[in-house]
Amino acid sequence: MKSKVYKDVYQVELSNDKETRHQNDGSAIPKLVLPEHYASDFGSVVYCEGNDFSNIFGDRRANTKYKRTPPIVKVTNPKTGHSIHRAYRMGRNFPKNACGLSYFSLLELINNDDDMARMNQVVLSKGSLWKYYWYHPFHATKVSTRLGVFSMVIGLLGLILSILN
Repeated sequence: MKSKVYKDVYQVELSNDKETRHQNDGSAIPKLVLPEHYASDFGSVVYCEGNDFSNIFGDRRANTKYKRTPPIVKVTNPKTGHSIHRAYRMGRNFPKNACGLSYFSLLELINNDDDMARMNQVVLSKGSLWKYYWYHPFHATKVSTRLGVFSMVIGLLGLILSILN
């Protein structure tokens, strides 16, 4: 059973200032500063409330398989139909009924600037680990995943050809 959760969307930024909100800078999406997270995984995660895990995945995190593999959330813009896969992270002191994405993640969910101005909610559902790595926002992870899959396919073809000959 896949559950869908509708959330208000925030653009998250990293800063040393705790719990500060920036002005919108002409954008319709409010910004939220998260000081306690690392910049290296900033673009590949979606920040949510603590109880969102059980709403999305149907169970508490301790009772699931997500102790070693990251829980992946599919984030969909209901107005454009575009979706991305991001790792679930819990944001501290996060607003109720909200989720946070980086600016570049938000750009993948829209077609043009008008869509950004009209996007106020996204749909969160259980995502795919395969699609998370295949379309990863960090190029080194995406390229190494694709090269690894292609090299396994070529190796398997070479093995089959050598057995047939």
